[in-house]
Amino acid sequence: MINKQFDTNFEEPQIKYRVNKLLQMTYGKAEEDAYLFVQLALEQEKNGAKFWVELDEEQRLKRCLFISPEMLSYAQYFLDIVIVDSTYKRNRFNMDLVNILGINNYGKNVMLAFGLINDETTLTYNWIFNKLKKAWRRDPFNFVSDECASILNGIKNNFNSRQIVCGWHIQKNLISHFSSLSKKDRSLYQRTISLPFVTNEVKYQKILSDIQNSQDVSDTQKEYIKKKQRQIISGLNAY
Repeated sequence: MINKQFDTNFEEPQIKYRVNKLLQMTYGKAEEDAYLFVQLALEQEKNGAKFWVELDEEQRLKRCLFISPEMLSYAQYFLDIVIVDSTYKRNRFNMDLVNILGINNYGKNVMLAFGLINDETTLTYNWIFNKLKKAWRRDPFNFVSDECASILNGIKNNFNSRQIVCGWHIQKNLISHFSSLSKKDRSLYQRTISLPFVTNEVKYQKILSDIQNSQDVSDTQKEYIKKKQRQIISGLNAY
């Protein structure tokens, strides 16, 4: 895209190097920002915030979790549904940003906590949810997340809460796995990808039956739907 726009012929590593160089010239080094962020968060502890941080062997930011006093007050009332959302390395520190969200009495999202992590292992998410457990001192009724096994295991290891896989993420996977069906039977394709949001049991079972009986659906796709039924039903029961 850059080569096309500016009529150049740079390799990807060269473009990344130039971009990082420009960011450093404009904003300074990311490590310096990380240090300032940690110092600012530690300072906020004096005002009632909760902050946990771990550094690696070279004293670089490894993972952290921050909860402000306002976030703590939200957690007293809005733990009916907790949403865990991780964005993949879209920040200056080149780390995953983990957002922990609740839903208030107006149906709006409220921030309950946020963290930065350098990997998405079960060990790391165990660390995140263990700190949340200490801060909240009670279990949310429901956790909503994507299908990341590390997130699901981290929740299971620390909370006695119902786990729900986000319907939007399930639908994304259905679209990916059933793209070939869209060219053969557009109607069945549309009904298949709507499954995470079908709340009528009769309609839901009819779609499943049509999938299993269709010659346009491969055996692999039929098996995939069988495996996903538990996740889909779990999400439907939350409505």
